[in-house]
Amino acid sequence: MRLVERMQRLVEALPPSGKVELTVEAIREMLEADAQAAGSAVEHRTVLVSEAASLAGVSEETVRRAVRSGEIEDSRPHGRGTIRVRLADVERLKGKARAKRDQGSEGYDPQAHARRLLVAR
Repeated sequence: MRLVERMQRLVEALPPSGKVELTVEAIREMLEADAQAAGSAVEHRTVLVSEAASLAGVSEETVRRAVRSGEIEDSRPHGRGTIRVRLADVERLKGKARAKRDQGSEGYDPQAHARRLLVAR
């Protein structure tokens, strides 16, 4: 419930005289509850693959691959329909992509990659 709605309910609950002392602690508690509710709403908000890719600065296939590997959670009901991922997971993917970019070309060894491919066959 938003703070404005809480304040309206509080005013409606006032006695007819209208005299009520609203303590700083009561206001602080209402603000903290609102902040927690807003934080949990953002935490559970989901986005489509295209938006997740755009936010994380990666390709859509990278997001799909992360979902398939279990790196990030798929928020589809029953695993069917359009893939949706949580914003919190997108932020984690974004940090991982940034770290990989910061690593630069030093992190990629073409010879080691070729050896891994040969071993896999």
